[in-house]
Amino acid sequence: MSTVACFRQPQPFIASPVGCKLAAMERGTVKSVALSLVSVLVMALLSVAQDTANKADVRELPNSKAEAAAVLEKANAGDVPSQHLAGLMYLNGGGLPKDLTSALKWFRKAADAGYSDAQYDLAVMYERGEGVPANCAEAATWYARAARQNHVYAIQNLLAIYELGRCLGQDDVEVARLTRRLAEMGSPDDQLNLGSFYAMGRGVPKNEKEAGKWFALAAEQGQPVAQFMLGQWYRDGRGGIAQNYVTAYKWFTLAVTGGNQVDGRNFLNPKMTSEEIAEAKKEADEWTKNHTPLGKAQHN
Repeated sequence: MSTVACFRQPQPFIASPVGCKLAAMERGTVKSVALSLVSVLVMALLSVAQDTANKADVRELPNSKAEAAAVLEKANAGDVPSQHLAGLMYLNGGGLPKDLTSALKWFRKAADAGYSDAQYDLAVMYERGEGVPANCAEAATWYARAARQNHVYAIQNLLAIYELGRCLGQDDVEVARLTRRLAEMGSPDDQLNLGSFYAMGRGVPKNEKEAGKWFALAAEQGQPVAQFMLGQWYRDGRGGIAQNYVTAYKWFTLAVTGGNQVDGRNFLNPKMTSEEIAEAKKEADEWTKNHTPLGKAQHN
């Protein structure tokens, strides 16, 4: 048996989140990294397959004709998971010659039966034009069906279609709605994105309190851009958060440690006492000890 993901992971349609967000941060300054920069980050972070928690399950594909025949027998008898597995066999050549037409056939059978992984794989085939003429609208239909079953990759790819305005038209409301779905599943990058949408009023009513909530959720998961944004909220006392330079300095410190290249501490250094700065660094170190593996370097 050969190991393969039980459905295919989508390909990033812009770039990796880390590379884009750091590049964007390099173009800003402490005073100017605000909503215009966040809009750049939002675009950069809207990449699929962005969270390790969303990786596909692993399944064994047959690598012999006998094993493949057993799967096909079950598929022909109406076993839905076997129908999806048959599609993967034909797609990847597991125990059978690669045959995109047959892969499409079995994915459709399982998809029609409501199997979300098959719905996703069928959508990918339509989007890429594998074994069938490329059809973005048909792909979106199947992504939407899988998304209704909380298929993370399907939600991500459907979001990408709305974000880029492909076949369905660009739709900020749908982008925000789908981003919320991912944010509520715990994706820190999407929590950052959703907070940015509330900060800008993009696809949702502008609401700095709600923005701060989502920045905080992402920041607590170690998302460095969210940590920077949360630091701004504490620095300026935004969204109902009481102004607190010590807490702001803590989050700016964590953001820099996490790779954020704009250092929000530069604005605060002349406004804080040495005791306040020491307390902020202490709080940042305590947070790090509780959220990262032991042996992490202390903050400078």
